Amino acid sequence: MIRPVDMARLPLVATALLAAGCGLFRFGGEPYPATVEEGFEELFNGSDVSGWEGATAMYGVDESEPGVLQCFPERRIPAGERPDLRTSRSFTNFVLRFEFCMSENANSGLGVRMEPGKDAAYFGMCELQLLDDGGREYIDPATGADRQEAWRYAASVWGVVPARRDNPAGREKGFAGGGSYMRKSGSWNFEEVRVAGSEVEVLLNGAVVTKADLSSWRGDGDTPDGKPHPGINRTEGPIGWLGHGYNVKWRNIRAMDLPPDAAIGDPMPLASVAPPDGFSAVPVEGLTDRLSLAAVRGSKEVEVWADWRIVDGKCGIDPALAPAARHIGDWNRINVRMSGGRVWLSLNGVAVVEGDACESCGGWNGPSLLLGLVDLGRNGGPIQWRNVFVRERVR
Repeated sequence: MIRPVDMARLPLVATALLAAGCGLFRFGGEPYPATVEEGFEELFNGSDVSGWEGATAMYGVDESEPGVLQCFPERRIPAGERPDLRTSRSFTNFVLRFEFCMSENANSGLGVRMEPGKDAAYFGMCELQLLDDGGREYIDPATGADRQEAWRYAASVWGVVPARRDNPAGREKGFAGGGSYMRKSGSWNFEEVRVAGSEVEVLLNGAVVTKADLSSWRGDGDTPDGKPHPGINRTEGPIGWLGHGYNVKWRNIRAMDLPPDAAIGDPMPLASVAPPDGFSAVPVEGLTDRLSLAAVRGSKEVEVWADWRIVDGKCGIDPALAPAARHIGDWNRINVRMSGGRVWLSLNGVAVVEGDACESCGGWNGPSLLLGLVDLGRNGGPIQWRNVFVRERVR
């Protein structure tokens, strides 16, 4: 039995999906894939540093936090060895997704197209900064003024391109402050990095904060930091974490190769697919919070397909859906059917609700469907939608 849901209690999409109900069955036509297979490769196995090279003695998993990769700066490495952990294989064009958590005042980085054994900020294509933006070492707590150059803050291309820091939500909403899109120290963040040719794009907790074409610089001292960046035009190399003497945590690290001729403006694979037979597309471009399909009132049967993902590291999945849900940042596919006061729900091909009565449907003029009815001020972050299709029958 599905009962009315306390919207304040459940996080993000899971709240609305359970409140509305979703379905596993269709009205007919060609089968529509019940899952989204994007093609990402897991880079971290959740237990050790297999598949990684470099300062492997400094990185590992604490048995009290399984599935979390950590940098332990207190662990010693051989003299002259850089405190970096890099992938065993090289990447050219790619998308990288991961979650990370910074300790107070922590400083780290993501090396892109690294040259093994050398400083990725200069000899790699670039270093993308990982920083506790709200730490006292970086922002004056009394005045809120920066204590560092703009290109030193989180998601910036170190020494070259500063990240956006115009977030209107501050510390009271769980962010680091100072306009940063980083969460406070001790909180989880989600980041998606796209690299194609000379272009770099960074999505941090749902906001595109960095877009840069590094071919604009020669790397001979012409960058904003005034230092040589001889690797700025590198086209291939490992990716990795740059240890700067702080405890930093990562989880759910995965990557997908892009074609050799990829460009940042290209749509992601599976970003747009054809509707199933008999279904109509629902415009959702630019939508980042709520998706309302209440206009289907009067129908006796309604079915919906929708792709959605959470893009803020602070937000989680309700336990009822978690076993079927993907990582933060990965696309989920949900199917909804409502018929005769009963609902069916499947998430990523897994049946969650099968024909249960929907007590919360009683006040509607026929079944209506609300997806993503979320109070962002309470729950914290955006949802992204795509490939939303609806079909209804009026008896």
